[in-house]
Amino acid sequence: MQLKNLIFLKMIFLKSLKINMLGSLFSKKSLEESNILNKEVNTFVLSFKFNTYILKINSNIIQDIGELNLFCMKAIEQGLSIKDISSIILIDTKVIEKQLNFALSRQYLNKDNTLSEKGKKILLLLEFIKEVNNKQVKICLEKYIEKNKKIFKNNNSNLEEYPLGEVVKDNFYDYKVKNIFKEIDDNQLKQILINYFNKYENIIEEFFKELTFDIEESKDIKYFNYIISDEEFINNLVNPKNKEKSLDYINLAIPILKIDRKFKSLVSNDIKHIVSIFNKYKYFSLIDGNTYHQDITLSDIEINYKFQNKKSIEDILKKDFAENFNINDLLFLNIETKFEEVEDKKSLNITNIMEQICEQ
Repeated sequence: MQLKNLIFLKMIFLKSLKINMLGSLFSKKSLEESNILNKEVNTFVLSFKFNTYILKINSNIIQDIGELNLFCMKAIEQGLSIKDISSIILIDTKVIEKQLNFALSRQYLNKDNTLSEKGKKILLLLEFIKEVNNKQVKICLEKYIEKNKKIFKNNNSNLEEYPLGEVVKDNFYDYKVKNIFKEIDDNQLKQILINYFNKYENIIEEFFKELTFDIEESKDIKYFNYIISDEEFINNLVNPKNKEKSLDYINLAIPILKIDRKFKSLVSNDIKHIVSIFNKYKYFSLIDGNTYHQDITLSDIEINYKFQNKKSIEDILKKDFAENFNINDLLFLNIETKFEEVEDKKSLNITNIMEQICEQ
């Protein structure tokens, strides 16, 4: 009677064992509300956070000229004489003339103290810088990518106000953003400035190399909500030790049910076939309850996102897995089973994901 019950329980367990790929990470309700999921393809959302920064610019040329010279040049442009300027700022004309020798030497002024064409461009440059700083141009930067970093306009259509999925932890801290910002390709900044201030395009092109840039963090946060399919997710997972230096990654902790079994045949039957079948069911994802076919990595690495358990052992037993073998193979087989929950540490290549912000 006891043997009969054992066989019956094993048959139930085997019936509870059909391989599907990793399913949705979110509740059906939340995904239906966000209207993101393709019902025929298992997908989920990774939300990458973008901090917003106010772009500040200056110019080495403007700093060299100095405030007094710039004031005088602006006044001369408006038709004022050196006497007029002296009466406004209450500085002796000789002091002003001596100060303007710098502008004369740089050919910003003509010999008759009128503004030269070069001087007019300098004042236009000054006007451009003031307009940029007064307008508070906002740009977006993420804290995941260090190589080939890109700048995004605050109104980029692919960046949204709210996360629609799980927010991925940053790869580095605020202080490092400024250092990386300084290494960003200048052409990105130039294009953003031209897009925002098209009327100054000629000035931007002529004086761009003389511009200096800084960023000031804003409170605004944007999100890139990336819809990723289970297949793409699985295919892009790598062992953290096998990361390619030319790519950027985030590290994930995936909850896994690990099942260890010891097989002992009570007769002389060959049990290799049975063992090979059970080995396909050694690991189960506690995200969707399906079998998990990645090599488990237990390395101690900093995690960007830790997936929470969505399934239990009871959920796994409800699944309809199927295998074909002769029940006689189990009649005299003793199986000792132990299980534990572990975290598989994997890295996800996000280089291509981030590049799609511009492409979409």
